[in-house]
Amino acid sequence: MTDVLKGLGKVKLRSVERSPGGTPLRKPPISTDGSDPASIIAQALKKKFAHRRRQEANSPDANKENSPGSPFGTPPSSPIKPVPFGPHLLKATNKKRRSSTGLQRTTKPSPLVEIC
Repeated sequence: MTDVLKGLGKVKLRSVERSPGGTPLRKPPISTDGSDPASIIAQALKKKFAHRRRQEANSPDANKENSPGSPFGTPPSSPIKPVPFGPHLLKATNKKRRSSTGLQRTTKPSPLVEIC
């Protein structure tokens, strides 16, 4: 640990090219020849999902623009009220229910039963 701390003073930072806005420039990715199937699939997936990384980086959550004190955030909306619990949330079942008089079906029998 002490060796690491001693070597910390000798670290030299390299300069990075920056855009006029001040963000570091990215170098274009080095293309591989893609002779094996794994590299071909990897390149295709990188190409397909490359735009997702950029969208997530530009999202309001990543920039913290929606924080309460930010002038660029969206106005707070009323919270969504949950639907109260009730029988409308329960699944219908076709199981038999036991009553005091014996077994009963919870659903109507088929009209075909009466014909047969």
